Amino acid sequence: MVLPLTGDLAAYGNNAKDGIELAAQESNGPALGPQGISVRLLVEDSKGDPQTAVSSLQKLITIDRVSCVIGDVASSPTLAMAPIANQNRVVLLSPAASSPKITKAGEFIFRDWPSDDFEASGMAEYVKEKGYRETLNPTPQTVYLPVGFPQFAQKRPVTGCPQ
Repeated sequence: MVLPLTGDLAAYGNNAKDGIELAAQESNGPALGPQGISVRLLVEDSKGDPQTAVSSLQKLITIDRVSCVIGDVASSPTLAMAPIANQNRVVLLSPAASSPKITKAGEFIFRDWPSDDFEASGMAEYVKEKGYRETLNPTPQTVYLPVGFPQFAQKRPVTGCPQ
C-alpha cells in the first residue's frame, strides 16, 4: 500500500492503513481454512506527495514485484501513480481519492469512493429537496474544497438550486 502516513494527510492514511491491516488479518485467518487466500502487506509512506507516491509505487513494482497496490487516499498522488500502474499492469485501488479524473485514469485504476461530481450532485439535490434558497460559498484554502466546491456550484443550476 502507498498511503500518507506522515504529513498533513497522515490521519487519513493511517486510518486507511488500520482498516487494510484488519481486512488482511481476517483474510489470512483460520475461518477461511486451508484454501483461504494469503495477503501480504507492504507499506510505503507517500507523505501525500505525488512524487513520493510515484517513487514508492515504482519500488513496490520493481523490487517487491506486487500485482496490486492500495493507495493513495488523495487524488494528486493517485493520479500521479496511475500511468505507472497502467504501464506495468498493476491494479491500483484508491480507498478515498475523489477527483473525477480517476474515473478515466486507465483500465487498472479503481477507487472505492465516489467522485467529486457524484458528491456535488448529491449535495445540490439535497439543497433543492430541502428548499434552501441560499447556499454558503466556502472558500478556505484546503486540499479538498477547491476541487469539490466548483462541481457543487456547477450542479446547482442543473438541479434547480438557487445561485
